[in-house]
Amino acid sequence: MILIINNCQPNKLFLSLAAKNKVIIQENITLKYNEGEKILFYINKLLKKKKAQPQDIKSIIVNLGPGGFTSLRLAMLTVNTWSYVLKIPIYGFKNNYFNDLEKLLVLIKHKKGKSFLEPFYSAEPKITKPKKRG
Repeated sequence: MILIINNCQPNKLFLSLAAKNKVIIQENITLKYNEGEKILFYINKLLKKKKAQPQDIKSIIVNLGPGGFTSLRLAMLTVNTWSYVLKIPIYGFKNNYFNDLEKLLVLIKHKKGKSFLEPFYSAEPKITKPKKRG
């Protein structure tokens, strides 16, 4: 089973499970402010709907961005940890690949999975106030 995660749109989380090159279930979740950290909760909920366990996931596809800084970091933390613990490959693609999930499933057959991914940010993070210059 393949888990597909796309959380690059503001306040949206798209989760899918696929098997044999077909999407078998898809959830489009509208998130309230600061609910991005509940990504594992929503993944678990999706797995329960298919009577599956986390160990049934054999690979993960994730949207690398561009997108929001925090949401991308949470997704990367989740997939990198999952890959490390369960020793499964992970695949990262940018936004434009997520329009056709079944085509994406075919692409991973020709790509080597990784054990660690980094997000693609659309801009530098704005964490602190800019320093005064001059």
